Amino acid sequence: MKNIRVLFIIVLIALLIRLPNIGVPLSGDEIDTVGPARNFLLTARPYQYLLCDGTEYYNNTHPPLRILFYSLWASLFGFTAIAMRAVPIIFGLATIVLTYLLGKEIYSERAGLVAAALMALSRYHIFASEIVTNDNTLFIFLFEAAVYFFILYKSRSEIKFAFLAGAFIVASLYAKITFFVLIPSLIIYSHLHEKRTKKDMIIIATAFLVFLLSLFYISTFFDGEILSGPLSVLSATAGSHGSFDLYNKIFYIATITWQMTPFLSLIILLALLQMKRDSNYLFLASWILIPLVIFMAGSGDVQRYYTMALPAVFVLLGKFFEDVNAKDKHLWIPATGVLILAILLGINDLMGYYKPEFIAVFYILAAALVFIPKRNLVLLGAAIGLSVYFAFSPGFIVASGGQAASLVIDKSREAGIPYNNVFTTKDTNFYLTPQHETTRFCQALLDKNYLRQRAEYIALYHLPDERVIKDIAEICETPNFVEMNNRVIGVVCKVRK
Repeated sequence: MKNIRVLFIIVLIALLIRLPNIGVPLSGDEIDTVGPARNFLLTARPYQYLLCDGTEYYNNTHPPLRILFYSLWASLFGFTAIAMRAVPIIFGLATIVLTYLLGKEIYSERAGLVAAALMALSRYHIFASEIVTNDNTLFIFLFEAAVYFFILYKSRSEIKFAFLAGAFIVASLYAKITFFVLIPSLIIYSHLHEKRTKKDMIIIATAFLVFLLSLFYISTFFDGEILSGPLSVLSATAGSHGSFDLYNKIFYIATITWQMTPFLSLIILLALLQMKRDSNYLFLASWILIPLVIFMAGSGDVQRYYTMALPAVFVLLGKFFEDVNAKDKHLWIPATGVLILAILLGINDLMGYYKPEFIAVFYILAAALVFIPKRNLVLLGAAIGLSVYFAFSPGFIVASGGQAASLVIDKSREAGIPYNNVFTTKDTNFYLTPQHETTRFCQALLDKNYLRQRAEYIALYHLPDERVIKDIAEICETPNFVEMNNRVIGVVCKVRK
C-alpha cells in the first residue's frame, strides 16, 4: 500500500509539471494532427486542409490511428489547444505507471518506483507529454504496453497476456510503423528468455500479419492512400541512407542528448558501461540502441522519433539507481545549482541556433562532473534541475513554437490581413481561418517562390535563422517584423507589386 501511495505522489508531481504548457497554441507539425480533427468536426471528413484549388489533402504518411483518435476526441472535447494537449498529458501519466509496472516485472518494485520517478521528472518525457504529434506519449504507451504484455506472457504463460500483447502490437503499428524497432526488441527478449520461443514468434508474426491485412483492407476505401503513404515514407527514409553528412549526424545526436539533458545522457552511457550484462540488461540496451542506430542512418526530427526508447531508458536507470536516497544532498544541491545557472543564463532551446556557447556550458559542466566523487548522483541531480527549469520555462521548445506562431497570428490580425489571401505557415493558417470554416492552405516554402501562389500578403516565421525572414522581407511593401528573444523570427506584410 505504501508503494501505491508513493506512485500516486509521483504521478501527481508529474501532472503538475506538465500543466504549464497545456494552453500553448498548437504550432508546426502539430497542425497535422489537429487540422484533421477540426475538419472532421465540420465536415465528418478528417482531411488536413483544402489545397488552393479546393482539393482535399489527407496526411497519410503514418497509419490512421492518430488522426482517427484525435478526431473522435475533438468531437467530444473540441479542438482547442487545451483539449488537444490533454491527450499526451493523460497518456504521459499512463506511461509513468506502465514504466513502474515494467520495472517491477523486470527487476523489482523499488526499481520500478525509481524508474517512474525519473520519467516523471525527465525533460524528454515532459516534451513527449506536451507535443501533439505522432511521436508523443499516446504512441509511447501503445509501444510500451505491447512490450509489457509480451513479457507478462513469457513469465506467466497465460493466454490473455498473449492476446493483449498481440492487440497492442497491432495498435502500436497503427499509430506508427515501427516494426523495425518493436519486433526486433520482442524477438531479442524472446531469445534471451528461451522458454516457448516458437509460440512467441507465432504471436509476433500473427499480430504483424493482422496489421498488414487490416491496413490493406482499410486502404481500399481510400484509394490505397492509407497504405501507400506510410510505404512511401519508409522508401524515402531507406533511400536517404546512401548519403552521410557528418554535421547532420552530430546535430541529430545533439538534439537527443540535449532533450535528454547532457547530464542524463552521460548517466545512460555510464549505466550501459557499468551495469551487469544479464538478459534484462541486453534486452533494454537493444531497445535503447536499435532506434538510435536506425534513426541516425536516416534523417528528420530524430529527437521526436527517439521517444519510443524512453521506457527502456528509465527502467534501466531505475535499476542503476535502485538504492538511491531521495534526500541525499548529492542529489539536490546540484539540482538547485543547475536550476539557478539555467535561470541566470536565460537558457532556451533555440540557443543552439544563435548562441551555441550557452548550450555548450552544460555539456562542459556534465563532462567535468564525471570526475568528481558521487558522480552518478550529482549528474542525476543536475539532470533533474535542468528538466524542472524547462518544465516552467517559456524557452522550452513546445512553448517557443507556440509563442512564435501566436506572435505572427496576432500581428496578422492587427494588420487586418485576409485569411484567404495570405501565403503563410499551416499553423498561422489554422488560427486565422474562422472556426466555422475548413482550412484552405497553400503550402508555404521559406523562399521567394511564394509568388507563384498569387497571394497578396505573407505571414511567415522561421525560428532557426533570422536571415531567411529578412531575405523574404525584401519583397514586402512595408515589412512588419516579429521578434522573439531579441531576434527577428517572422514577417507580416503586403507583397510589393
